[in-house]
Amino acid sequence: MSIIVRAKIIAIKTSFIDEEILLQSLERCNIKFVKTSKNAIKLSELDITFIRKNGKYVAVFEELEEVEEDLIVGSSIGETVEIGRKRMSVNKVLSDVKTEYLKIIKERIEETKKISEYKEKMLKEIQLEKDRKKQEILLERKRKNLERLKKKMELERQKEIQEKVDELKEKARRLGYSIEEKVEKNERILVLVRR
Repeated sequence: MSIIVRAKIIAIKTSFIDEEILLQSLERCNIKFVKTSKNAIKLSELDITFIRKNGKYVAVFEELEEVEEDLIVGSSIGETVEIGRKRMSVNKVLSDVKTEYLKIIKERIEETKKISEYKEKMLKEIQLEKDRKKQEILLERKRKNLERLKKKMELERQKEIQEKVDELKEKARRLGYSIEEKVEKNERILVLVRR
């Protein structure tokens, strides 16, 4: 009976794009891990390492087994029952991590939607406030313009009245009369007096 030392590295199809979400998924699954380098995350309990390749983290499972040759069961790959169990355990862990990863992505999408809706609501409120202030400014301008116009019209009216009074005084003087002005209850009364 001889002992065979076998090392196989199996890359698993599941890949993770976002490192932050991957780390959060591992934490949520209560999996202990160590970031061994800038591009590698090693799980403490299993022989799984996530390696960044082409911008994605790929799970790599390393099998290193010493097996007696006569315990080899199965195909030409030479899997033992123990290795099969380990691989099932690895697949379960990766499935759990992937599930959490997708949950976190959904949560972030929902959070982004809420933020977007809130932002849109705030922008509408800001726009309404700007429109309201703009309306107030326009109304204030109109009010001031109307006041100015009213004063101008009042001055023109007073000027016309004074011109007519002066004209009447001149006619009265030519005819030998004088005009006296009396004010009663905000009214000017002209009285024609013979000289």
